[in-house]
Amino acid sequence: NMGSAGLEFDIDKTLRINLEPYMNVSRTNSSNVNNTISTDEDGEKINSNANIAVDDGMQRNFANRFGIIKKLDTVGKFVSFSFNNRNIENKTDSQLNSKRNIYGDNPSEEILDQQTQVDNDNDNYELEASFRQPLGNKLFLDFGYEYDHNQISNARLVYDYDGNTNDYTLFNEILSSDFDFRNIQQTPSLSIRKDGKEFRYGVTAGYTITDLRNQDYIKDIGFAKKYENLLFDMYTRYTIGKNKRLHLNYNSNLDVPSVSQMQPVPNVNNPLNIIIGNPNLKPGVSHRIRFNYSDYNWKERTGLFVYMGITMDENRVSQVTVTDEDFIKKTTFTN
Repeated sequence: NMGSAGLEFDIDKTLRINLEPYMNVSRTNSSNVNNTISTDEDGEKINSNANIAVDDGMQRNFANRFGIIKKLDTVGKFVSFSFNNRNIENKTDSQLNSKRNIYGDNPSEEILDQQTQVDNDNDNYELEASFRQPLGNKLFLDFGYEYDHNQISNARLVYDYDGNTNDYTLFNEILSSDFDFRNIQQTPSLSIRKDGKEFRYGVTAGYTITDLRNQDYIKDIGFAKKYENLLFDMYTRYTIGKNKRLHLNYNSNLDVPSVSQMQPVPNVNNPLNIIIGNPNLKPGVSHRIRFNYSDYNWKERTGLFVYMGITMDENRVSQVTVTDEDFIKKTTFTN
């Protein structure tokens, strides 16, 4: 079930208010059967894993955007404010039956019969404010501020089957987790732009302060990190003639590691691939440069287009996997 609306109110010639709510509610039922076998060069089995997973879930997604813009004169001065929120709730009950075998000189077998309850809340709130001051003919100075608050609360409770009670009453602390992850970003920015007829350009500098905090209440493990990054954006457009245009853009974007990449708690949902996060990760920065030249004659429908782009990643988060002699994989992350 889904519903949305878009409302816009012009209070007067200088003041506009808009409101855009959205909501989606859904239920999911799924089952997954997976069989994995690893063999050596002679075809002999090294390990195998077979599992059946059945999930029954409910998702609720609510989002809203509220914005105000106020014109302060007739030459481009204005002030604006916006508030965005997205609230996602995900509840899932799962049944897992799994058997893992390791062959060879030290054979072993692990059988899992478990029920899992997942209660996940993802709440995101964004505030943006900006002010534009005209400096001259089509020349503007923009002041901006952004506040982004994202909090993830995830309780994953795993219970093993107890043959004495014929019920799932044995709490599995190793596979369970109950954590809160918070990511707060604040970005003041300053921009200058020129909206000329033949030549347009814009340069923006933003200083992003990132505050990350995580706490796992079951394993009593947590971390707190703070990062500061200076980011730039730039664009130019030059109109050479009636049909010829040159575009040059540069963008830098911050890529903050996810909670699964940073949480220092082993994820052993797949016994053949154990994943553990790295709390010492740094945010990655992506630098993109794009050049575009166009010369198109609309009357003759002929023209020339040239495009070039370069992407450079700094401190990109990469996955590192080590496989032992039993073909059990251990995966972590690094910059």
